[in-house]
Amino acid sequence: MKRFSTVVLGSLIGMALYATVPSALPLPPSILGIDPFEGLPGVEITQAEAASIDGGDIIMSLNALRTKLTVNVYTNDQELRRLNPQPMKVLVMDSHNRIVETTMAPFMPAPGSAKPALDGPFTSKPATFPAGVWSVTGVKVATGSQAKYGPNIINTNAVGKVRVYDTNGTFLGESSDVGYAIHSNTNDFAVSKSYGCVIIGQNDNAALGNILRADAASAVIPGNRNGRPVQLFCAGDF
Repeated sequence: MKRFSTVVLGSLIGMALYATVPSALPLPPSILGIDPFEGLPGVEITQAEAASIDGGDIIMSLNALRTKLTVNVYTNDQELRRLNPQPMKVLVMDSHNRIVETTMAPFMPAPGSAKPALDGPFTSKPATFPAGVWSVTGVKVATGSQAKYGPNIINTNAVGKVRVYDTNGTFLGESSDVGYAIHSNTNDFAVSKSYGCVIIGQNDNAALGNILRADAASAVIPGNRNGRPVQLFCAGDF
């Protein structure tokens, strides 16, 4: 299943750092009311270094086989993150990306992509979740006809490429498509399949949804990072 509405999430960082670290700091500077870096000859980091750390309070990654989804959770408190850049929590979830063998899956062309020359409707042969660096664009509670994919459907902006067919089964070419998500399935995990989405267990789904919502909520607190979505790194050729 991979066609859902989008609710934009914001969270993540955008800040300038200086590469000087005090030898000891018993309490955060905001509590002490002082700046521990005052008077030190800090060295401003380069633009490239800044870009490398400008990312998310939550960073997720999928291995090449799509069998492990790793979720790194960082504090979004700028001062605490500066003192301890390591993640607060690392979760590793079993996942899979087994694809339904069909040429009759819904076709959802990516905006701006080349469309087949003939008029629709069109169908597609599903492809695996595409390699690349993507963003989480929303977390939706799965209800109604989509409840079997819940408890949450986690949307992404991933763009893949699929083979496109007309309703007579004639191959029309390849085109970019969207709609790749992370969700669960009421079918047994060992045999369930999707049209390209990554499948995780329902308990992991619930935990990930709670983490993403808490991160989005904390982004609006003054002093916390905001403005950029959660990142998802997918291994492969990209």
